[in-house]
Amino acid sequence: LLMVNLKSGVDKQAALSHIQEVAKNYPQFKVDSTSSYRGEVLEITRGVINVYYILAVLILIPAALGLLNTLTINILERTREIGVVRAIGASRRQVQRMVVAEALLLGLFGAALGILAGVAMSYGFTAAFSTIGWKVPYIFPIMGIVAAAVIAVLLALFSSVLPARNAAKLDIIRALQYE
Repeated sequence: LLMVNLKSGVDKQAALSHIQEVAKNYPQFKVDSTSSYRGEVLEITRGVINVYYILAVLILIPAALGLLNTLTINILERTREIGVVRAIGASRRQVQRMVVAEALLLGLFGAALGILAGVAMSYGFTAAFSTIGWKVPYIFPIMGIVAAAVIAVLLALFSSVLPARNAAKLDIIRALQYE
């Protein structure tokens, strides 16, 4: 790939004709204008972005399972604590809410980290395109960010259902005896 930036005032058509004339001796090279090359790159980029969307959906499955696993292990490690909380008067519903609240905090923290990383990377990609002479404006994707935050919170909520139910079902006496 060889890109030629013309000085202002240079006839683009004449320059393109001259470059094509020189390139005739080199059949392995393809002469193309920046605008058509940019169109090809944008088309490829759109395809890659669609693949990223599919991968993002596929990543949600192990993320949900990972959060469910983390919460389940957390409940097992805190069995005695949950027994004490229940023994001093906490209802099953309060224990469930405690686990769900912890999951939502994890989801919000993960969403914040993911959004920060995503914004930084997308800004970096935009800056990288500008280094090769393309003016690609950075667009702050507010709807995408809101969607990511909502999905993270919903994922955390759904992942917390089973561990919260298991924590609420713990027998107080067995939980207090648990070591």
